[in-house]
Amino acid sequence: MPSQSKAGQNVPLIFVFLGGELPSYAEASLRFASSNYSGQVVLLSDTLDSDSNADFHTLDIRPWYDRNLFGKFRAKSSLDEEFRGGFWLRAVERFFVLEQFMARRGLNRIFHAELDVMVFDLEGVSKTCDSHGSGIFSVMDSPNRSLASLFYVNSQNAFRHFLAYLLDAPADRNEMELLGEYTRANPTRGHAFPSESALD
Repeated sequence: MPSQSKAGQNVPLIFVFLGGELPSYAEASLRFASSNYSGQVVLLSDTLDSDSNADFHTLDIRPWYDRNLFGKFRAKSSLDEEFRGGFWLRAVERFFVLEQFMARRGLNRIFHAELDVMVFDLEGVSKTCDSHGSGIFSVMDSPNRSLASLFYVNSQNAFRHFLAYLLDAPADRNEMELLGEYTRANPTRGHAFPSESALD
């Protein structure tokens, strides 16, 4: 577990890995994030045992994660279950994992990043987002699509609203389309990080 001085600072930065073998670049990505982020860095996984080192904490979700709610999404989804070992479904499932982690830890604010993203300086980002609004923040790369490559939540209620939206959304949408549609349809709960697309 990271030191108390580090863990007590800022908003936790959470990565999620579900199924299969951890990519070869994952540990380097996690250590890089930890070296650049002053808060706690956590990897949630259903294939790895809980473990801690000076850089990041790995947490096994299997003892507490309840797949029932995600199961409702999976049952109605037409996403290809065979594509890259269920990649599209796992991309959606991470949102359910993150929300349950927040509820379990009593957190109202988290950052989430994908393992193939290099996290540099997030100093002041959560404070700026909090002053802008309440809800979920993601990277819009087109008018109808948003990426969870970097994702910030500062309202557990808004996050639950997003999960409810996923359960009612069209069955053929992937997580980028769903996130983009939600952001456009819910301007008081969904917010776009500054980006070339969002500012244009």
